[in-house]
Amino acid sequence: MDNKQIMQDKSYYFPYHYLSLVSGEYRYFEHAEYINRLKFIKTLIDKPEGKTLIDAGCGDGRFCYEFAGMPMRIVGIDHSEKALAFARAFNPGLEFIQGDIADVDPDFKADIVVMLDVLEHIPLEKVRAVVSKAYGFLKDHGKLILSVPSILLPPVDKHYQHFTEEKLRESLKGYFTIKSINGHTKMGPKREVFSILRRLSFWLYPWFKKSGFIRKVYERFEKYGATKLGAGRVEDCQYIIAVSEKVS
Repeated sequence: MDNKQIMQDKSYYFPYHYLSLVSGEYRYFEHAEYINRLKFIKTLIDKPEGKTLIDAGCGDGRFCYEFAGMPMRIVGIDHSEKALAFARAFNPGLEFIQGDIADVDPDFKADIVVMLDVLEHIPLEKVRAVVSKAYGFLKDHGKLILSVPSILLPPVDKHYQHFTEEKLRESLKGYFTIKSINGHTKMGPKREVFSILRRLSFWLYPWFKKSGFIRKVYERFEKYGATKLGAGRVEDCQYIIAVSEKVS
């Protein structure tokens, strides 16, 4: 692992992506945008029943968890044994492979490969090699679903780069045909106001979480964030999400 991978690996001292399942503070506030994005990406997978999906760079398996109990084959791949320990604990019926995406060679082909917030962790000169590997994981006409942070989000220390739509298209060229491309997690004045209200509500939540009425208010709050501040134009959003098809 390089230094940036080590930084990411160290974050898996706790299964933090699952906190929204047990904590209202994380469901309604801290992880609301992340969970909204996962659920949006899940809607992009058409008729998943009976299909094989590889989550390449699955981390602690939180996206895999979204498919719990569904009649399909889910295989997660990640270099971090720490992350996969949590992935296996929360998803005991699923398959997980430890290794770098570039080094893993499954003995099967998938209908769908997802790579959620992965390419920013790959040095730019190696991104095309990882895309080529995703190409090799797929059956003919298989689908690749990618989520990457936009350059509108300032890079953090553990990321090599963030993306423009043009840079993402160039990364996929020759291997995949893009079928749709969306932005997610809208920016702008509405989000700024919403964020202020969300921070205020976060501090009030411990006092009111036992109130049924307040809980309904928070659920409305959650729905507004998902429907009004979720998917949008690439140029207005923090993340870029592309659905593409393997070139035959």
